[in-house]
Amino acid sequence: MAPNPTKGSKTLLVVIVLVLSALVAAGVYGGTRDRSRAGLVTAVRDCDSLNHFPDAGALDAFLRPPAAASTGGGFFGWGTTVASGPGGGPMGGTVTTYSTTNNQVAGVDEADIVKTDGRRIYTVSDGEVVVLDAYPPSDAAVLARIPTTGVIAGLFVNGDRLVVLESGTASGSDDYYRGGSAAYYLRPTRVLVYSVADPAAPALVRSVEVSGGYVGARMIGDYVYLVAQDYAYTSGSLPTITVDGGARTLTARGVGYFPDSQGGTIATVTAVRLAGAEGPAYEAFLTSGTSQIYVSAGSVYIAGSEYAAGDWWNPPAESSTIHRVSIDAGTVRYACSVRVPGTILNQFSMDEYDGYLRVATTVGHVARGGGDSRNNVYVADPALEPVGSLEGLAPGEQIHSARFMGDRAYLVTFKKIDPLFVIDLSDPRAPRVLGYLKVPGYSDYLHPYDATHVLGIGKDTHDMGDFAWYQGLKVSLFDVSDVEHPAELATYRIGDRGTNSEVLQDHKAFLFIPARSLVVLPVYLYEVDPDRYAGEAPPEAYGEFVWQGAYVLSVTLDGIALRARVSHGADPGTSPYDPTAIRRSLYIEDVLYTVSRAWVYGHDMDTFAEVASVVL
Repeated sequence: MAPNPTKGSKTLLVVIVLVLSALVAAGVYGGTRDRSRAGLVTAVRDCDSLNHFPDAGALDAFLRPPAAASTGGGFFGWGTTVASGPGGGPMGGTVTTYSTTNNQVAGVDEADIVKTDGRRIYTVSDGEVVVLDAYPPSDAAVLARIPTTGVIAGLFVNGDRLVVLESGTASGSDDYYRGGSAAYYLRPTRVLVYSVADPAAPALVRSVEVSGGYVGARMIGDYVYLVAQDYAYTSGSLPTITVDGGARTLTARGVGYFPDSQGGTIATVTAVRLAGAEGPAYEAFLTSGTSQIYVSAGSVYIAGSEYAAGDWWNPPAESSTIHRVSIDAGTVRYACSVRVPGTILNQFSMDEYDGYLRVATTVGHVARGGGDSRNNVYVADPALEPVGSLEGLAPGEQIHSARFMGDRAYLVTFKKIDPLFVIDLSDPRAPRVLGYLKVPGYSDYLHPYDATHVLGIGKDTHDMGDFAWYQGLKVSLFDVSDVEHPAELATYRIGDRGTNSEVLQDHKAFLFIPARSLVVLPVYLYEVDPDRYAGEAPPEAYGEFVWQGAYVLSVTLDGIALRARVSHGADPGTSPYDPTAIRRSLYIEDVLYTVSRAWVYGHDMDTFAEVASVVL
């Protein structure tokens, strides 16, 4: 019988596959890899000049449907700033002390749903901005209400100017779509500037609208810097900037791009002056998407994460691109970008110090029984040239919180227990771990207490071997004076499994009053009913909602103790989503104010007796 050539070919193919498999397993052969899809293994600077399209045809040729990559994400100051209002401010000839928003960077104000100028409180309630007289508490009352037509993203207050950031329906139109077959969802963002010289009659003095979704905003001096992202699939669907009713659509020449730009996401950074008639400045460029922003006094950093699908030879690749836009007294200019391996958790994973950008990322995934994750820190010089890195921290875990403070970084990773890493960044070219601490639980937010102590707000956990059940809230005070041996100096636990605080998702809900050693947290309290179990409740037992309000904690080097609990009304509500749920707290002089969608309450900070209550 003649030999079967097909059968011989199949046998040879099987042998080749088996041999190659053995070599791969032995690490001798890695296969022929598509390097364009391989994971990024080091930080890469990309500072080619920002190009601009010569005409609409060039832009149309460049645009293409978004690549098979998705945007990740959805974030040096010493905590709550103590501000003083001198004569000429809202307090007239007196001087008052009050808290400001819990900003990441001193001098860079972050938009929030509650603001104060030391006498009045400005807050958001059910689609309105409410202006209240707050101090003295005996005069507390609603002064004015400003209706809105969209979702309020945040507020700023600057002297007699109130800024409302609103995202919603386009001005004068209920049409959310444009562009025919290339239509996309239009979510314009407005910067509305009101004069509150007469707080009982706010007057709109300026309106700037940028088409695209709200990403974030900061106020530095008299300028608001707004970051928005829009989607364009043709040159006929470019972003529009509308100033006091006059619209201007960006042209192809006004949109920047890079040789490796992908997709149709356009990030726009717009600078709006709160006084004067000068038009807003802007910079717009194509990017793969935006998820986080970090803003220093002179730069806006815009980060987005990209994911590339893996194959038999390559694991899925994940990286983050960080664009730096220089800002100075209303000027906006694109500077450079850097790409780093991994994803960025939030704005606190980025920081600028002495001109150097520091970034913390997580690569890979965490899984019960094992995972391939690892955590890294990268440093880039003022030109965004990568100069230093620290890689491979806490394999199998992921970053839950980060805080950069001067030439130190503090990272919390988690899978079963909470390793707190203390990292030395005094030499940007050689970051190194100084010490670490492993304790049960994890911190989702880190806040400086003083030069040698750090507060952590997160969850307690119950170790189950290859995983852990999270429990109630945990407040920790860490002593980092001995950097090689950090210690958990004190802890305070609140509630059972299910207990939560908005601080874990939004740092602006956190209030620290250093002069009184007080920390105020909104809390949604869940407790396990022991009568439901014959013996001790199992660690996976979920509590029942029993209360919501604010916990006022005394935090000193001697320990953490409960000073007071504050709630709005006799009925704590039936869920954490009740209108009486406290979301923010602030102080003016000796009065602690707590704010929900339904009420503003004032309590004396010596006795915690109620001294004011205003229905919103």
